Amino acid sequence: MRRGFLFLISATLLWSGNYIAGRVLARQMDPLELNAIRWTISAVLLWGILRAGGKTLRWRSHWAVYLLLGLLGMVLFSSLTYLGLARLPAVQAGLISGLNPVMIVLLSLWLLKETPDRSTWAGVLLAVLGVVILVETKRANWSSHLVTGDVLLVLAAWAWAFYTVVGKRVAGDPLELTTGAAVMSVIPNWLLSWVGSSPSGGHLSAVGWG
Repeated sequence: MRRGFLFLISATLLWSGNYIAGRVLARQMDPLELNAIRWTISAVLLWGILRAGGKTLRWRSHWAVYLLLGLLGMVLFSSLTYLGLARLPAVQAGLISGLNPVMIVLLSLWLLKETPDRSTWAGVLLAVLGVVILVETKRANWSSHLVTGDVLLVLAAWAWAFYTVVGKRVAGDPLELTTGAAVMSVIPNWLLSWVGSSPSGGHLSAVGWG
């Protein structure tokens, strides 16, 4: 169990950097194009790591699982997150993402029949109160067009909750599932980028390239 906590805390620390990088890049290029490029690179890297470990993807029996996870996590969640980061500062986006565990608890109760204990419900209450207080405190300083970013980040949180619960339900090798989902997300992400791209992005700066 301790290793599980360590892995999840490490993932959260790494993801915080993604919000900052996403905020920088989402204002310099189209967010949907950014997401397509990001997951294409990730798919190649993950495939290489999987093969180096002597593993392979089980396409015949798991393609539907890969596709579902890819659409939920790598297409919907990531696209909505980068679209939101194009409209909201990274700090506000991070605050709203505090709803992620709340939604995961609710979906786990519904889909996995996992009954949260009192400490979990207390954590849910604190998370909701914290997000409400922090977001409402900051809202006075936001311009009106940023409200759309709130909605996008909340939708992203729901997508991530479904991705997490579905991944827990199907179980299996984490690297295999993540790699399969990444590979299956590449074509949908590029299609979404071509259909929904906008001329809002600019030229990449030196920081953006970095």
